[in-house]
Amino acid sequence: MFNSIEKGGTPEEATGIILFLASLLSNHVSGQVIGMTGVI
Repeated sequence: MFNSIEKGGTPEEATGIILFLASLLSNHVSGQVIGMTGVI
């Protein structure tokens, strides 16, 4: 099933998850798929 949204994301909106994954707080995150559709 495809779930579409009207507005695509921006790089600024993706900053939070990118910073989290680059930090030590994400040490125990493994095997996850984080979709960032529409972020250019």
